[in-house]
Order: sequence, then structure tokens, then C-alpha cells
Amino acid sequence: MSRKLIESSVGRLSGSQRIVLEYLLQSSRRSGKTPTLQEIVRRFNLEHQASGSNYLTALESAGYITKTPADDQRNSIIELTEKAYQLRKPLWFFRGEIAAGNVNENADYREFLVDDVADICPEAREGDYFLRITGDSMVDAGIQPGQLALMRPGVPPKQGAICAIWVEGEGGTLKHLYVEGEIARLVPANSNYSEMEYPVESINVQGVLIATINVTSFK
Repeated sequence: MSRKLIESSVGRLSGSQRIVLEYLLQSSRRSGKTPTLQEIVRRFNLEHQASGSNYLTALESAGYITKTPADDQRNSIIELTEKAYQLRKPLWFFRGEIAAGNVNENADYREFLVDDVADICPEAREGDYFLRITGDSMVDAGIQPGQLALMRPGVPPKQGAICAIWVEGEGGTLKHLYVEGEIARLVPANSNYSEMEYPVESINVQGVLIATINVTSFK
């Protein structure tokens, strides 16, 4: 079965069913065995064992697992199918919020799977692309070196929009863009830098800034 067809069928599972499937896959990778029904019930704090059984039934119907009775008759032996193992795309759990100030017992707990940029950046659309920020000319707009900038090509920028701009003969830059007649003003967000002016025909807007993502590695 093609990867595209596999991903299509995964998309037909509910969010909770996908989380259980990923739990089975992660457990299999770590320990070489899949959890029992009781372990699934405990892991997801389900009120009734029947709820866990319903998840497994849905996964079995979708072709991701098989179930056979165990010797003790209390559990079924859960085995992942080849279709499940072909899900090579890594997925991650999003598990809510944690306080970085005072200890907070009431931190929001929301669990879902992150398998797409749009899961953590809802503004993202197909066709958008990322650039990594270098330099500090836009720091007063909250744009720091090292951040990832999500850019959207092919949309007309509004006055003052932050854009990726290619200047003929000079290169690319990220700036506020103002077009006044035949002149394009590229305005930084840092008083240490001066704005630049170019003929409109000498610039090419390569994308409008949609969002930034800060990625800092702590090793």
C-alpha cells in the first residue's frame, strides 16, 4: 500500500484513536511489545475498560492491529500490522501547558498529536515555506536571530507588512515594506538600522511573514 493511501486512512481516525495508535507504536519501539488493554486504560485514565476496547476495535477495523485471545482470557494479544509499521513519519505528543513562573497546580492539560506544522502553527497553509532569521534588524518587532519565519508567497502585501524581499543586485532581506508611487521603502524594526529606498521595479516580494517559531536547543 502506498504511503499516501496509508496517511489518508490515518486521517480517517479520530484524534483520540490516533493518539492510542501512536502509543502502541511508541511502546513497540521502546520495549518490543505492545501494551495490554488494562495498560491502555491506565495510560489514558479511561473510566471504563469498554472505552479502551472501543479504541482497539476501531484500530483493528482500520487495519492497524490484530487481536487474538490471551491464555488468561482477560486480555487480548494486540499485534501491530505491517500497515501500522509503515507509518514512518514521526509524531509527537502535545501535553498542554507548564508554568515557568510560580508552581501552578492547575496547568492546562490537553493532549494531541503533533504531526504537521499546522498543529503548532494554525496559520500555516499549504505552499508556505520557512526561512531562518539572521541578523537583528527586526528585533523590535519580536523577530530574533535564529527564529524560523513562516512565509507566504504569492499574496499582495499590505502597507507595512513584514516581507521577504529580494533586491536586484544586492540580495534578500526581511523588512517592513511600504510602496509609495514608484518607490519601495524597506523599513527595519531596530533604531540601529536605517530604512532603504529602491525603485519598485528593482525589488521582488518573495513572501509575507505569517508567523515566527523560536527554536532553541538545550543539550
